Amino acid sequence: MKAAAALKSFRNIRENPTSYLKDINKPIIGYFDTYIPEEIIMAAGMHPARISPDDRQITAANSKVHGFACSVSRNFLDQLMRENIPHLKGVVFSRYCDSLRGISDVWEENAAGSFYHFLRYPTVVRKDSIEFLSGEFRDFADHLSKRFDVIISEKLLIDKINVVNRKRFLLLKFYDMVKKGKLIINSADFISIVSLATIMDSLEYMEKLNLIIDGYKSVSDRSLRDRTKLSISSIMIESLPFFRLIDKANMRIVTDDLMYGSRAAKVIVEKSEKGPYYALSKRYLNKIPCSTKADSDLRISELIKDCKEADVKGVLFYLVTFCDSEEAEFSIIAKTLQENKIPVLLMEGGYRLDSEGQFMTRLQAFNEQIGDRL
Repeated sequence: MKAAAALKSFRNIRENPTSYLKDINKPIIGYFDTYIPEEIIMAAGMHPARISPDDRQITAANSKVHGFACSVSRNFLDQLMRENIPHLKGVVFSRYCDSLRGISDVWEENAAGSFYHFLRYPTVVRKDSIEFLSGEFRDFADHLSKRFDVIISEKLLIDKINVVNRKRFLLLKFYDMVKKGKLIINSADFISIVSLATIMDSLEYMEKLNLIIDGYKSVSDRSLRDRTKLSISSIMIESLPFFRLIDKANMRIVTDDLMYGSRAAKVIVEKSEKGPYYALSKRYLNKIPCSTKADSDLRISELIKDCKEADVKGVLFYLVTFCDSEEAEFSIIAKTLQENKIPVLLMEGGYRLDSEGQFMTRLQAFNEQIGDRL
């Protein structure tokens, strides 16, 4: 029963993360991509929360940003302008993509003096890139310290690094259980658990996920066992209605290649003689890359490895409209998947589900195509 209650809690929080964050008894610093070191924010005694797209139509941001910009980025700005996230004490951006870079400037102008920081990520990863980013991380910590009158000691930072490492290890254990068929849950529950790792308090998240892992038999739905198993690849799709549509099409997600998912969980921070900032820099520069960063080789090899371990029948690639980097990378990913005899379906849309009928038809057709493959 404890596992069932934990799963229900994940469902409730995923339905309304803003309500959950309002009850966090710590100052909240928001971020938008998983290249932000949540460990530094935690060491400042604050709560790092990845801002998640909501399902509301974009209205206010249309007066600030052209419609051909990424809808996910525009939704982030729209939430600020609608005051949907009043609990934030500030935000931190990185040089992630062109759309977010533009949004960051508009955000800074409209955030009414709240904390704002921009991390200058190296555009090329070399030996000196680690040193450069290490300095950027130190500057970020100094900015937090001065603005909120806190002390971020290296000892405290190492403690928070260990906490986040434990969270990543636990999430990878969850992935492994789902891939191997020990824990059987639907796509909506899968994505709820995965996405909340970068939104919830880390200790609370681990406590609830441990309950699910320990009580996996009581929450596993054996009736889902014969559904067609899929992996999903994308920078950003979090809309629960979209994943419920996958469930409705008699399929289920068992692994992923998502910015906030497996790419955020894999690769831990390893101890370095050069100190915690250098160790953090090395980890974030060498984690599974998004299409906006390094070349796609590591991303593709990890995706194929996960697909084979989970025995998936196909990959669903969700392209956020106007995301140029993902569009360019899709052809490479699709070709490599096909060479490994893994079918792939390209679906394109915004940050939320807008074309249920069309998407459902394509999902059902894909399921018919791959469902009986040996």
